[in-house]
Amino acid sequence: MKKKKKPGIDLKQIGQRLEAVRKALALTLVKMEEIIGLSKSQIAAAEKGEKKPSTTYLHGLITHFKVNINYILTGNGDMFLDRKNKTEEEKDMDELFDLMRKVRMVRYAVLSFFQEYMKRNKDLVKEFLDEE
Repeated sequence: MKKKKKPGIDLKQIGQRLEAVRKALALTLVKMEEIIGLSKSQIAAAEKGEKKPSTTYLHGLITHFKVNINYILTGNGDMFLDRKNKTEEEKDMDELFDLMRKVRMVRYAVLSFFQEYMKRNKDLVKEFLDEE
């Protein structure tokens, strides 16, 4: 019996969307490098679909440009988030991220929770990461 292939992420399409975002912002690789803090070779490799975009890259896109990560990863939704019409969940997440940035104890508590979760569910986490 043949094993079903799991649907994976298409790095080529993700790369095309990353490049489209950069061009929509009218930024060069050098300028993106300065803003995001990654080397232009890392950014270019992600845009070419040669490697997955790092969490630093994705976080930078959200933070600096309000890019819709769902658009980047799946092609669904608008390229940029309309920050005026946030859902309650998005407002809660923004509040949590703000607290994590401002209050060291909150940051440690959240990170400790995720570290413990990863320890207790390492098989589930490994399976998820292997899918990517």
